[in-house]
Amino acid sequence: MQNCTKSPGFFLLLVAALLFMPEFSLANETKIPVSTSSPEAREMFLKGRELVDNLRLTDAHPFFRKALALDSGFALAHLYLAQTAGTPKEFFADLEKAASHADKVTEAEKLWILGVRAGAYGDVRTQRTNFSRLLELFPGDERAHMLLG
Repeated sequence: MQNCTKSPGFFLLLVAALLFMPEFSLANETKIPVSTSSPEAREMFLKGRELVDNLRLTDAHPFFRKALALDSGFALAHLYLAQTAGTPKEFFADLEKAASHADKVTEAEKLWILGVRAGAYGDVRTQRTNFSRLLELFPGDERAHMLLG
């Protein structure tokens, strides 16, 4: 009887199976995930995030409001709403809303949110710890680099 584990076909089948299993998927492991229950909210968030990336914070703000209208528990949308807020009062209110949802998102999103919160309150040690861990988890994510940098 031939050992099938040495055949090229078996190896290719094994690689394909691992790539298509969610817990082993390599496709999305380079970027920090975005957790929301609404595809439409995700779409609004991504449009707003692109505007933030292009330094158009005022233009981005309404997209985060729209995302939150579609999913009020969308933690990263609360964070970005805070970061595009027009006043310190709005910033801290939205930051606290993001933090209140941090236990319902991925570890990476939680580290990001609580790292920003720590920095806002002058807790540089916690901020650095959270952002360092975030970068360890997602070394290929430009936002993780920016946050720690």
